[in-house]
This record gives sequence, structure tokens and C-alpha cells, in this order.
Amino acid sequence: MPAPASPKVRKAVLTVIVVALVISTLPVWFSDPQGSGQMCGTQIFNNPLASVGVALALLGIWLPLRGRLKGRRRPISLAGWALVLVAEAHALLSWQPAASPSPATLPDGLAMGPWFYLGVFLTLAGMALSVAWLGEPRDGDAPRPR
Repeated sequence: MPAPASPKVRKAVLTVIVVALVISTLPVWFSDPQGSGQMCGTQIFNNPLASVGVALALLGIWLPLRGRLKGRRRPISLAGWALVLVAEAHALLSWQPAASPSPATLPDGLAMGPWFYLGVFLTLAGMALSVAWLGEPRDGDAPRPR
């Protein structure tokens, strides 16, 4: 897939992915069959890894890095996406239905929550696009002299 020509378009696409990821946390992610125990996706932000991860992803996308930090845009963004992915995995593996004294099993978690999987997909897409689009400018990305 060819990358959009403009670095601003790349940043805008990555920002839209971050916003879509945050929006995907609004509906209920997990619910037990009886409906007594639910986990809304916004609870992921109770885990500080998710909040720090979203902040780092946005920082890596938009912060103009100069001096010693030049060339660190991709690692900063990837660290943010990785933290969000870890927080999502923690939410999946630690969700506990209200009627059960033990955490849900992995097959129980995999059978529920399409919004959760949308969030994971957006996180992985953000990681992949950060690898492809962020970093040192290539020859075609250099600004043209006026």
C-alpha cells in the first residue's frame, strides 16, 4: 500500500485512528450471559498504561522532535501503541463476570465484545502505520526549497 504523499496526511490518518480507538471504548466491551456483569471499554483507562500509551502515541505522531530527540518519533509512537495493546490484553485476561468468583476463561472472553476487537485492530493498525510512516524523512518527503 503506497503511503499518502504528505506527512500531514499521514499524521492526520494516525490521529483519526487514535480518536477511533478512544471512541471504540465507549460501548460495553464484555458482558456475561446473564447480563449482571459488564465491562465498559472506558474502564481500560483505569489502567494507567492505556492513558500513557494514548498520550505517547499522539506525542510520537505530532511532536516536532529536534536535537537529541531527532529520529525518535517512531519509537515513542510504538511505545504508546504497545502500552495500549498491553492494557487491552490485561482487560481481556482480567475481566471477571459478576456471578463468578474466578476470572473469565480465555474462550469466554474471545466469544464476547466486538468493540474490544475493533479497539485491538485499531491498535495494531496504528502500530503498523507508525512503523511505515513515521521516522526519518525519505528523499521524497524532504521539503522543497522555495
